[in-house]
Amino acid sequence: MSAKKVELELIAVGAQIGRNDYNRKEAFTVLIQRFIEEAYYVGLPFYVLYSNKTLGSVFNLYYFSIYIVVYPTLWIVLQTLYDMFYALNDCVFAKYEEKPSIRGYCRTISLKRLLLFRLIYIYMLTFLLIRFFNIKLENLLIAVVLITYALFLHNLTRVNLWRIFTFSAVRVSRLAFIPIALGGADVIPLLIIVLMPYLLMVIIDGYNYELRKYNILTPLNNPPYHLIFSLFIPFAFLFLYPDNLLSLLPNCINICRSIYRRVIRTKMK
Repeated sequence: MSAKKVELELIAVGAQIGRNDYNRKEAFTVLIQRFIEEAYYVGLPFYVLYSNKTLGSVFNLYYFSIYIVVYPTLWIVLQTLYDMFYALNDCVFAKYEEKPSIRGYCRTISLKRLLLFRLIYIYMLTFLLIRFFNIKLENLLIAVVLITYALFLHNLTRVNLWRIFTFSAVRVSRLAFIPIALGGADVIPLLIIVLMPYLLMVIIDGYNYELRKYNILTPLNNPPYHLIFSLFIPFAFLFLYPDNLLSLLPNCINICRSIYRRVIRTKMK
């Protein structure tokens, strides 16, 4: 297996593409889609809440220009950590699963070298964030410790049924990584209120993925997204009114999109 093929397979693994016929376009498309989704549901509401808290206004062009550079950089750090733990899981922890299966690239790479290069990569990005954007090291360390703990917990869990629950911890810690790294501890309670329907949606999708993967139970039926998001709007309104209502914009747009897809477009057919 060529070095390029190994790297593409690892990218695909980090993107959670469960296939063997990887290609560059597909792997990077999945990663870009994930970045856009998380920036939309997490990055935008966090920006509204954090800028209101620290600056007293959302409409600050200078801060926004910094944010659109820092957020993707931190996301790359997060995804690099994911790649490392997926490689560890595939090449080390998978040996101890109920049905061991080692991915092909594990036999053709040096795992130590792969992890070392990614640690250097993370160090370089972290140095740039601290040096030029005044990101506090302690906040970054807390975020890294949290996601590392969740990933280790998930990888070390050998009982398939329990892995369904540890998967939820991984998803929640992933979504909290950038807000914690940026020092937004004060607004995380409000952010959780905004993200509650999205977290519920992600957890249901995660449960279904794990249930199908391990063939444990019949997957749950996904409820309409507009129903999930609509249920939390009145509750969120109570805590976000009046200064932070803009943080609910992604949720409101998602309600409209879901209603259009499930109701209006269905009737048109």
